[in-house]
Amino acid sequence: MKKITLIFFLFAFCFTSYAQSTINITTSGGSYPSEKWVSITTEIDGGGTQIWGQGDGTQCNGSGLINTNIDIAPGTYYVNCYDQYDDGWDGTLISVSAYGSVIGDNGGVSPDDVTDADGSYLCEGTPEELEASFEIIVPEAPSSAPDCATNFVNNGDPSCGNEDFTVSWDAVTGATGYLITAGTTSGGNDLADAVDQSGSSYTFTAVPGQSYYYTVTPYNGNGNAEGCEEQSVT
Repeated sequence: MKKITLIFFLFAFCFTSYAQSTINITTSGGSYPSEKWVSITTEIDGGGTQIWGQGDGTQCNGSGLINTNIDIAPGTYYVNCYDQYDDGWDGTLISVSAYGSVIGDNGGVSPDDVTDADGSYLCEGTPEELEASFEIIVPEAPSSAPDCATNFVNNGDPSCGNEDFTVSWDAVTGATGYLITAGTTSGGNDLADAVDQSGSSYTFTAVPGQSYYYTVTPYNGNGNAEGCEEQSVT
C-alpha cells in the first residue's frame, strides 16, 4: 500500500482584535492648496469633540493638501472642511477611505457652501470658514490571522495511485470566508487560485511523492486579513 508522507512547517501567527481602525484622508487638486484645513469631530459642523485636526488641531494650523492615515475608534464621525478665505475649496477634492473602500467624499464635489461671509483673508477660526461637513462611519479593522494549526486527513485509496487529503485550520473570529491558493511550486496556483471557502478546510488530490504549497487567507466585509505563511506538504 502506497503512503504519502506529510511534512509540514507551521508558522504561528496571532489573532489580534484592534480597538482602533485606520482611515486615510486625502485632499487633492484644485487651486490655492494652503487655504484648506480638515478636522474630524463627533458632531456635524465641527461640533462635539474634535477627534483629529491638521497641525496642532487649531483651525488653519498645518493647513494644506494632505494624504495621511489616522488611527481612530470605529464609529460615526463628521469630517469638516474649512477654507481660510471662505470662498470654497477652488476645485480641491477630499476622499476618506478605510481598508480599500471610500467611506466619505463630500458627494464627490469640491467643498463649497456657496457663501462668503468672511470679510478678511486671515484665518479667524470662525464657523463662517466651514465649507462642508459630512458623515463617515468608520468600520472595525479586519481580523488578523489566527494560530494556523493545520491538520491533514488522508481520505483516499492509495492503491489507486492518487490520494485525497484534507487540510484544515483554526477558524478566525469575524472571518466570513477563506481564500485558498495552492500549487505544485512555491507561490504557484495551478491547484487552487484563491478558491473561496466558507468553512475551515480544503481537500486536495495528491500524488505520492509530489510537493504541494498552499496559503490560507481569511477575509470579512472590511477586506482580507493577513494570510498564512506559505505551508508545504509532500
